[in-house]
Amino acid sequence: MMHSSDSFSCSDGVNGGGGVPPFLRAYATRRGYSPIGRRRRHDERPVGVVGVRGMVRGMFSWKRAVGAAAVFVVFIAAVSTSNSWRMAGGSPGAGQHLQDSGSNSYRGIFEAFEQRYSGSPAGGGGGRGEEGPGRLELRATNEYGEYDRGALALYGLEMVVEPHRATRITVSSSRPRRLPPSENSEVSEVSEISEISEKSPSPPSSSSSSSRRYYWLLVRADRSGAPLDGVTPLVDTKAAGPLATVTLTDAGEKYALLVQQVEAGGALIAEARVTITCKYVRRELRSLTGEDRTGFFAAMREFYTVSLEEGRGKYGEGFSNAKHVAAYHNSPDYCFHNGMHFLNAHAAFDLWVEKNLQKIDPKVSLPQWDYMLDSALLGTGWPSSEIFSPDMFGSALGSPENQFQISDGWFSNITSLYDPRGGILTPAESFITTSHNSYGFVDGIYNFQALPGVIRTNSYCGLEGMAEFTKCEVFVDCFESSGTFYAWASCMELQVHASIHGMIGGGFDCNIDMVEFHKENPQYHHGLLTFVLEYLLANKWPSNSLMGDLNECAEQCDVDQGEPCGCTCLVDPFEWTDDEVYDFMEHVLVRLRGRAKGVSYVGEDVTARHPLGFMQEGERLDEESTMLLLRQMMAIGCQPGKVGAMSTGAAPLDPIFWTLHSGFEKAQHILQLSPGYRDAYGFDWVDADCGDGVSGGKLDDVYPWTERTLGLGEGSELLTNAELTDILHPSNPKLPYLYEAFEKWGTCTDWDPCPECSDTAALTRRRQ
Repeated sequence: MMHSSDSFSCSDGVNGGGGVPPFLRAYATRRGYSPIGRRRRHDERPVGVVGVRGMVRGMFSWKRAVGAAAVFVVFIAAVSTSNSWRMAGGSPGAGQHLQDSGSNSYRGIFEAFEQRYSGSPAGGGGGRGEEGPGRLELRATNEYGEYDRGALALYGLEMVVEPHRATRITVSSSRPRRLPPSENSEVSEVSEISEISEKSPSPPSSSSSSSRRYYWLLVRADRSGAPLDGVTPLVDTKAAGPLATVTLTDAGEKYALLVQQVEAGGALIAEARVTITCKYVRRELRSLTGEDRTGFFAAMREFYTVSLEEGRGKYGEGFSNAKHVAAYHNSPDYCFHNGMHFLNAHAAFDLWVEKNLQKIDPKVSLPQWDYMLDSALLGTGWPSSEIFSPDMFGSALGSPENQFQISDGWFSNITSLYDPRGGILTPAESFITTSHNSYGFVDGIYNFQALPGVIRTNSYCGLEGMAEFTKCEVFVDCFESSGTFYAWASCMELQVHASIHGMIGGGFDCNIDMVEFHKENPQYHHGLLTFVLEYLLANKWPSNSLMGDLNECAEQCDVDQGEPCGCTCLVDPFEWTDDEVYDFMEHVLVRLRGRAKGVSYVGEDVTARHPLGFMQEGERLDEESTMLLLRQMMAIGCQPGKVGAMSTGAAPLDPIFWTLHSGFEKAQHILQLSPGYRDAYGFDWVDADCGDGVSGGKLDDVYPWTERTLGLGEGSELLTNAELTDILHPSNPKLPYLYEAFEKWGTCTDWDPCPECSDTAALTRRRQ
């Protein structure tokens, strides 16, 4: 069962105390996680800790669990700009009284600090009264600037550093405190440090600040952000400047950073203590830098073209390529759609693929495509989006001359998965099988195609598609009108995800030329016809689920055979009565009406002989026109032709698949973390019946992944939905990624999904 309390506070802890909120304690107790996002006030004394030594160790909790893997963080003096850790400004000499005096180098600084300021509190980055040090403010920036502060507040984190990405940590300002008397300095008020330009590593040039130096200490921390005991510091340097460049590599890990500002004579002026969280940031595809976008597409190209054997030789035995992953998604043993499990399943698929891409290029994270933006700006013209340009995924329309096989962009001429002997899955993967068509391709069973390439088209039986992607107003309404996680998940899948697969998959080789039919029957609008055809071709053809009892289909075909291979219809729907047609197709009309924009094309009149009927522009079609179109649907559905990969269970064979679903997980993070939704929603799990022998719809059903598969542990048992719900929760410290820009969805700029987070971010800016 999921609970509305399964999330962490958006507060940064600066407005009041009161300890860890109850819902954080409940979450930590249930999952063994330590709450994140909790900051102790600078004047708050830890319980049961006495004196400066106790306060220092209380703040940094040095007596934590021992152990940490090696991290690729190296400190080298500022002689090279390519180092993992680089300090800007400063030279040896200043602050030497802080030199290490113990076996563990990070202990010496605190012991020296305690001796010098005995009796003065040192907690939380600021002193108490007029005796303690002031507080330094730090900023972490990379080529994308500073990580979104609203998102930082939503996740309850202090600072994010992305793995394998050089990050500049800058002392941006200092809050003044009165220093204690010392033999080397007079009592004086510390002046504000001016903002340091990111373009220059030099410290401020004023005489009052030029003599100041900085001490930087970085150590690996536990899940709560407390530094681990008994480990060697990753960085421990004195007499440095107010800027450092750091590169971390272990996503899902935490680090404790201490920065102290001292006068030349050794007096401590101000300090900052920050918990750094190392996580990948998943961004909208078009917001990536040119270098990162190229890196993503290059890794994806390798993922799609390298063989499984070659890939495991290059990237390790745990590597899976695109075809191997597609075989999983095409399995008849698990259900991945039509229920709450849709979110778990696709978040797990995304993480699995991201892990494999990072074996190719460790800097890559999985971006999402905000197609609601294309819907708002391009409408039915979305195929002209830059997403489908040769610089990205290639054409959305394709060409009938090569039977709509992808032939441009990064993925030109990628191949389909011909697997007649079933060798794509190994004997060790006995927990899963995959479906094949009659030719032996991993595909929909009744997708009668034997093409070497991957099919993609936005056309149906010759008619170019006229459907639009969902607009952001529908997306926002899912949040505002649902009230339960189950209702929200249904809204997301049916109204936002909607028919996007069929819109990109399309279909052709129909037994009726719908272009000619439209010319002969102009009473039908183009939009109505393509709405009906998209559903029929994407949802009924691959499984032969419309007329499966009324046709005969070939079970085995040869890729080289000359004669057609497919289904033969045993009935003629044009010989059926209107009542027989309506009774047979009523369930289809119900499904069409329940789809996105379905009420625009299927109306209901309870007083009519046949209550459901087609409509367009607010007017119901006459009975004869409705019956003619229903008969056409039956005739086309009785003899399936060819559909694109996106219209089948093997949809991941089309690379565009991997940009579509992470946006739903990003939206789910809002639901689980933002107080306005987290506290108001009911989070009970609702089981779905996937059929006999099919796993995935129930809370205790297993899915075909293990902790090891997903890179979240060493467990080798298949994970249940309950376990996936836990490990994929956005407050799991080990989750290796997060999202940004939660206020950006299409063109809906006036929706604030977390006002509390915005307030916290604004407060942080004011403090600086």
